[in-house]
Amino acid sequence: MNLVMRAATVEDQDAIRKMVYAARLNPMGLAWSNFIVVEAISVAEGSLGHAINRRLLGIGQLRPLGGESRELASLVVDPAYQGKGVGALLVHTLMRRATGPLYLTCTSNLINYYRRFGFVEVTNPSVLPRSLARLFRVGRVIAPLITRLEGKPKHLAAMVWPRTLSAVTSAATSAATLTAISTAGPAVISTATQSNP
Repeated sequence: MNLVMRAATVEDQDAIRKMVYAARLNPMGLAWSNFIVVEAISVAEGSLGHAINRRLLGIGQLRPLGGESRELASLVVDPAYQGKGVGALLVHTLMRRATGPLYLTCTSNLINYYRRFGFVEVTNPSVLPRSLARLFRVGRVIAPLITRLEGKPKHLAAMVWPRTLSAVTSAATSAATLTAISTAGPAVISTATQSNP
């Protein structure tokens, strides 16, 4: 199995939506052109020749919030690959691509995960971009209700990445992470650096 990180294409749109819905994340603003994906590619040999199998293992996007502000959003990793560096690789790559202020929202159980990348919790929602502040206020009411029904009460947090506090890994580290994630020996790694339109 080979792993490839690349810009999403229109052909990924359905898989992106399915992954976001399955993870119960905000399904608004799922434009494929904002996403990067980590994909597993394997070749199966059969009586009729070779078949190439592709499967998305992780996705994430930089959702525009207005001006230069972006939201790191829709981060989803296949459960079988969680804890193996796929999410970290996506976060680091999206952070490198951000050209202005970078925000995110997450449930309280993920605050420490994002802190390790240098994100800090926003305690005053009035400093958030207007579209994110509105979503955050609604989410602060809804998230505890939904998570309480699931038996795991959580609150919604907003976080920001203050660029001066965080160093982002290099492309070489990202490629090394992809190699470590591969489960079938050395992988042919491609970290396509296409910029999203």
